[in-house]
Amino acid sequence: MAATIDDVAKKAAVSTATVSRALRGLPNVAPATRDHILKIAKELHYVVSPRASRVNTGHKLVAVLTPLVDQWFYSKITTAIVMKLLEAGYEAVRIGVDGVRAQTEQIKRTLHQGLVDAVIVVSYPLEGEAIKHLQMHQIPCVTVESHSEVFPSIEIDNTAAAELAMRHLINLGHRRIGFITPMETFEGEVVSTSRLKGYRLALEKAGIAYDEVLELSGNDVYEGGVEAMKRLYSLEKPPTAVFAASDEMAVGALKTLRDLNVKVPEHVSVIGFDDNDLAHYIGLTTIRQPVTLFGELAAEHLIDCFEGLKESCREHTILPFEIVLRNTTGRVFAD
Repeated sequence: MAATIDDVAKKAAVSTATVSRALRGLPNVAPATRDHILKIAKELHYVVSPRASRVNTGHKLVAVLTPLVDQWFYSKITTAIVMKLLEAGYEAVRIGVDGVRAQTEQIKRTLHQGLVDAVIVVSYPLEGEAIKHLQMHQIPCVTVESHSEVFPSIEIDNTAAAELAMRHLINLGHRRIGFITPMETFEGEVVSTSRLKGYRLALEKAGIAYDEVLELSGNDVYEGGVEAMKRLYSLEKPPTAVFAASDEMAVGALKTLRDLNVKVPEHVSVIGFDDNDLAHYIGLTTIRQPVTLFGELAAEHLIDCFEGLKESCREHTILPFEIVLRNTTGRVFAD
C-alpha cells in the first residue's frame, strides 16, 4: 500500500501540517527539519497527491468523461462545461472512454492518482464499482444523459423524444419507417437504447407491424448514416421515411439519398436528433435538445458542491425537448 502523509509525519515525528509545508517548499520550516522530512518521504516513496496540492492552492480540476467518438454533441457539451467552470475559476479536461467498463477503470485510476476534484459523466451510466470509488474518495459527480440515484443527473426523456419524432412521420402517413441507431459496440450507452425504445413504442401505439430489417446500426457520425441508408434503400421494399438517432447520421443518410437521386422529402423523409449547427443550414427536420444547457447545469451543480450548497448535490433535472420542422420531412409519396 502506498505511503500516506500520516506515515511520513509519524516516522519524522512531526505534524502532518509540517510535512505538507516542507514538501511544498513553504516557509516557516527549519532547514534541518525540511531535510529530515524529505529524506523520510524518499525512504517511504511518498509522493504528494496532486489533489491535495490543488486543495491547498484553491484550484479545482474536473474530469469530463464522454464516449470515445468524434460527435458534435460531446464537443458542444464539453465546451459549455469548460466555459462555465472557467468563469468560476475552475478547469476541466475531457477524457474519452469506449464503454461503461472502461469508464469505471478510468474513474478508479484517476481517483487513485488524485488527478481530479470532481467528475462529470456524459451518456454512460455509472457502475456500482465507480460509485463506490467516487464516494470513498468523496468526489462530487454529475451524470448527463443518464440517470443516477446517488448523484445529480441532467437528462431529457429520450424515449418520449424518439416517440415525438416517430409520431411526426406517422402523422404524415408513413408506415414503413427505418431507424438508424449507433453501433452496439458502445457498450452500456443508454441514450441510444432509450431512443430505440421510443421508435418501437411509436410503431406499436400506431398499430404498425415491427420489421427488424428496417432497424440498422452504424457508427454515430456521418459515415454510419451513409452506410445504413445504402442498406435500407437496397431493400426490396425500402422505407418511405427514416429516423436517425443523431443529426450526423441523418446528414449521412441524406448524402446517400442525394447520390441515388432520391428526392427528399418527396420520395423519402428524414428526421434527425440533436439540432446541431449543420441541421439549421441544410434544413434538417430534427429533435432539438438543450445541449449547451446540459453542460452549463452540470458545471453549476459542481460549483454549488464546491461552494458547500449540498442541496444541489442531490438534484435531478429533466430538461425539455422539441421538434424542429424544416425541409426534410413531408407526406408519404403516392405513386
